[in-house]
Amino acid sequence: SSSSRSWCILAGLLAGAAASVKYTAVVFVVAPALLWVVVAWMPDARNAFKLALIFLAATAVSCGLWYAKNTWQSGNPVYPLMADQFGGKSWDAEQNDRWKQAHRPQENNDGQRFSFGQFRAAVRDVTLVSTPLSPLLIPGLILALIAGWSHPPVRQFAAYIVIVFLLWWLLTHRLDRFLVPLIPLLAILASIGLGAIDDITGKKVVITIVAILCALQWMMNVARFPGGEPRILVSLETLRNDPTFLRLHPAHAFLNEQLRDGETAILVGDAQPFDVLKPVHYNTCFDRPLLETLADNRSPAQVAESLRKRKIRFVFVHWLELDRYRSPKNYGYSNYPVRSDLDALVRAGVLKPVDVPNVTGVLSPESGSMYVVKGQ
Repeated sequence: SSSSRSWCILAGLLAGAAASVKYTAVVFVVAPALLWVVVAWMPDARNAFKLALIFLAATAVSCGLWYAKNTWQSGNPVYPLMADQFGGKSWDAEQNDRWKQAHRPQENNDGQRFSFGQFRAAVRDVTLVSTPLSPLLIPGLILALIAGWSHPPVRQFAAYIVIVFLLWWLLTHRLDRFLVPLIPLLAILASIGLGAIDDITGKKVVITIVAILCALQWMMNVARFPGGEPRILVSLETLRNDPTFLRLHPAHAFLNEQLRDGETAILVGDAQPFDVLKPVHYNTCFDRPLLETLADNRSPAQVAESLRKRKIRFVFVHWLELDRYRSPKNYGYSNYPVRSDLDALVRAGVLKPVDVPNVTGVLSPESGSMYVVKGQ
């Protein structure tokens, strides 16, 4: 029917949008939705096949440009995934091995990837201590399973949540943000559970618990309790400039103030320049740092010329992030730079250290170092 086709088009467009944001959505959203389309209309195999094609076409329309761009720029539609099969420009075997090692289930101290202890810890983490999780969701989910198990949608949603969780635990490096697509389903089930309180024995106790959880939720929404941005009723302009550095990194605030039109900077180890208002150079932990390309095994005069040619006025090295990337079982990072590499550029007259103000005075050298390019 036209209604079925319309729903498949809508579902395909939304699934494709998810797949263009994160590749995991292909497994967690596109594949289950396609399976649901086929199973739901399976009594009519021909119609199920047509609707599945409509769904896939809508998905391709929604995410096709993203994958086409990847193919054009890197030669790999899912770059950097499946580099063994598709390759990828600027992606070598060492980077690929490091990427695969970082994105598969990590070993525990006993060298195990799939132990009961790891599974139990994963369940605990995503149900009790996950940052994106509302305190209303899991209690509401439990109530929904108790009160609504006889209803097929409750069982179907619960089964989908279990399947996605198992795929997440078996196939990924188990970051809780990969499970964010489950939150809308959890919210639906929680609303069913909370709406069934009147039918539950001992509802006064349940209502009291829910009231406490609502208060905690309000605190999380308004003040990000127990951590995060605590300021309430503060103007967006103040938060954007952030004179107290509660939200904005001091190095980013410094660059916003100091960079002039046409100038840029290099961020080393810092791959989150979202609040820097001017264009800057940065790289992921898997790519060779631009500073290494410009400076390693080159004379000071060549380095200075390369920096000036690119109108790079500042170089910021985020030592804490570099230490984190290079720590055991983390993503890894190039061996360049270390502190002596920057000290050598300072002694050669290419760079000059500058202080970065923060709320306590200046940014600690153990945290990060800012350098100005001489002559810029």
